[in-house]
Amino acid sequence: MSETTKRSTIYFDPQLHAALAEDQEDLAAFEDRVAEPTISYEALLAD
Repeated sequence: MSETTKRSTIYFDPQLHAALAEDQEDLAAFEDRVAEPTISYEALLAD
């Protein structure tokens, strides 16, 4: 480690940590589905 590097530990409330994990899952899902075609809400309902 260089002399300018510092290490920190952050403790999150369990509910906040769970919310952040859910956000990470959502972002991963968006990345996985970015190539899918976009359809309108009306087309979704008709399907």
